[in-house]
Amino acid sequence: MTGFTEDEKMLSAFGRASFLQMWTWPNLFRDQGKTSSGSDGKEICDLIVVFGSNIILFSDKRIVFNLDKTLEVAWSRWARRAVHDSFKQLQGAERWLKYYPDRVYIDKSCSERLPISLPPAEGMKFIRVVVTHGIEEIPQVRGNEGSLSFCNQLKGAENWQQPSAIPFTLGRISESDFVNVFTDETIKLVLSEFDTAKDFVSYLDQRESLFKLDKPISVSKESDIIHLFYENYADRERSRVILSAPELSGEIVTIRKKPITALYTNHQFVSKKQADSISYFWDRLIDSFAFHALKGTSLHANWSHTSEIEPAIRVMAEPGRFDRRVLSEAFMAFYRKALPGQRGTRLFYNPPDPSVGYLFLLLPDVEKNGSTRSYRDLRNQMLQDYALIYGGIHSKLSSLVGIAAQTRNDDAPLNERFFDEGQDYVYMDCNNWAPEKIEASKTLRVEYEKNGLIAKRTMFRWVSHEFPI
Repeated sequence: MTGFTEDEKMLSAFGRASFLQMWTWPNLFRDQGKTSSGSDGKEICDLIVVFGSNIILFSDKRIVFNLDKTLEVAWSRWARRAVHDSFKQLQGAERWLKYYPDRVYIDKSCSERLPISLPPAEGMKFIRVVVTHGIEEIPQVRGNEGSLSFCNQLKGAENWQQPSAIPFTLGRISESDFVNVFTDETIKLVLSEFDTAKDFVSYLDQRESLFKLDKPISVSKESDIIHLFYENYADRERSRVILSAPELSGEIVTIRKKPITALYTNHQFVSKKQADSISYFWDRLIDSFAFHALKGTSLHANWSHTSEIEPAIRVMAEPGRFDRRVLSEAFMAFYRKALPGQRGTRLFYNPPDPSVGYLFLLLPDVEKNGSTRSYRDLRNQMLQDYALIYGGIHSKLSSLVGIAAQTRNDDAPLNERFFDEGQDYVYMDCNNWAPEKIEASKTLRVEYEKNGLIAKRTMFRWVSHEFPI
């Protein structure tokens, strides 16, 4: 499913590019009101992203802005239908997912359940996103980078009822449930800029914290918040924190930054984007494993349902864009270093969380006849063996992700042929091993060392900068 309308298809495409196919679900259905086998279920909402405890709900509406009415009347009617009605849809979606998580389907006939599990109701963190259409060509909006303006002093119905409503300006849609509102232009901007689950959720958390400040906040356009995000860094949190911005210290805060083009022409930002290009290899690798898990075509599947393997694959998808760049660089450097015919392993610690390790295994196909079943069986078994060995050696690891690939046969760059060859994946929980598992790790290590399959390890430190020096 990719969406029914052109707007929904656009949102689905951006969502899948950002959150990847295993966690992006457009047009899910509930069986409420379904009275017979021939009837259809009801749509829950336009797009749902399920990523661990985070559930991102998207409501997408195109409402015509009636230019035949006065500006105040046209805005009130448009905002009520495009924003308020969308919020009500999201509230209904939340209730259904909380109370009926086992009655969520990917088809309107409600015959195929959502293949991944929802988190327990008490652990669900809902992130509400309203995407509006229909005001793109209004001069005030078009001249503002296609963005609405924001004022956190507007609350609830004040956003669309006169005399409080301000045309093309929104505040807090609900005081209890925060709602992010974007136009079609600004959702493209934000999903293009923060195109991983971690980065998108982080940005929306920062955005929410800005509008929840207990002081009047006015923001001219969405890109102002993006500027704030990149301009400010909190050393204690070791991350970008909008609230550390000096301009937020006043009693009344007005944010008006340069156009987004000022950011996109900044040489440091351009260098970051160029450096990030390698990171999409990691996205492709995740999607490759996810595709086969969803289609049931994984070669060495040791699970009976996709929901069993999803948490393991999700570990690979938890890093943000910069960390994926580092992981991609690490894998590709190892891939290039191993000469044709060589076997090798490399253990790489996850950048933001060194308790998560990545084990890379390269093994040549000695028969030189492609990825035969016997070769893949051997490689998969060796990957599991190495994971058990290194999981026992490195006691501080909480989990280990193993990825095995065929050693390159020539000097050609890593390209589409790499994915055609297929890769192996294994996930190992390294916490609280039973004594017999520890003993099995030691025994296997002795066997591999005796056969020359474990060489002396060399430790090195990988240094990378989000904004290249």
